[in-house]
Amino acid sequence: MELFSAVSEWFFQDLIGGNWTFYLQNLPRLLVAGLLEGMILAVIALAFVLIYRTTEIVNFAQGDFMALSIFIMLVLTQWTGPEMVYGVYPDGPWSMLVPWLISAVLTIVLMIGFSIGADLLIFRNLAGQSPLAIVIITIALGFIIRNGLDVIVKPDAAASVPFPLAKRYNFDLGFFNIDISELITLIAVPLLLVAVVLFLNRTKVGVAVQASSQNQMAAYYMGIPVPRLNTLVWGIAGALTACAGILFALNDTARVNSAVGLTLQGGILAYAAAIAGGFGSITGAILAAILLGITHQMLQGAPGVPSFVGVNAPILFLLAILFLRPGGLVSQIQVKKV
Repeated sequence: MELFSAVSEWFFQDLIGGNWTFYLQNLPRLLVAGLLEGMILAVIALAFVLIYRTTEIVNFAQGDFMALSIFIMLVLTQWTGPEMVYGVYPDGPWSMLVPWLISAVLTIVLMIGFSIGADLLIFRNLAGQSPLAIVIITIALGFIIRNGLDVIVKPDAAASVPFPLAKRYNFDLGFFNIDISELITLIAVPLLLVAVVLFLNRTKVGVAVQASSQNQMAAYYMGIPVPRLNTLVWGIAGALTACAGILFALNDTARVNSAVGLTLQGGILAYAAAIAGGFGSITGAILAAILLGITHQMLQGAPGVPSFVGVNAPILFLLAILFLRPGGLVSQIQVKKV
């Protein structure tokens, strides 16, 4: 009886009697927030899928790579930019724009080098090892990065690296406001995703990468330099991860600490998006990531929805997708010929 009474109270008072008018008024803002969340998640998921399709390695440290890129961005902006006085740049936010852009480019370059180094020094030497051993190595690498950030940047004193013009420019679109950092994300992510897809489908190197991902032995016999292509893919994944970290750091809420790699924009849930999309499918991973981000925001803001549902919305989304479509949104079940 007590359980029935509690459920009835939740249904009639919280769910049915919730402030749905306020929720519907804020629905456009929630959709945009979910789209932004999903876009950043899609970039990480794309890096996951590229590495898996080419090398069959599931890199559980990808989210920690993103956390590392945000930390690098923080250090570089502090080195190259003017020092803030009472939280304000003395010469205005425009004085920080060029140093910020330089730091972003250097961050991408450094993360490409870090990702390629991980391939050459660690993963290439694990060729022939069991998939489980390689997965454990990626998890260990993530722990090393996470613990290193914990030592350098204390969680309670974590700094942020917001875009210098974020608070200065806001655009009123009628139903909601959007600032310049959000607008940059909405524009940059589709361009980034389209560039990767065009590279894979319209260039000789991209076609070679796809051929290698289908059958590495056949690619060897055809004269394709498979190890070089694998290294190239690790470099592309490193650049994508750095871009995701930079986009995540565009807003004031981005904090540099070890937990960033495990947030919704981090590796574990990007992996969930890749699975929900049909592991190995680029289109599926992007679609699932965006749907996952929107679902998360919609449930978090809905009246009467328990907090644990909002927090665990991505996992619930993954379970629902796998229940309805075990192969993912875009199934990649294939018979590999050897």
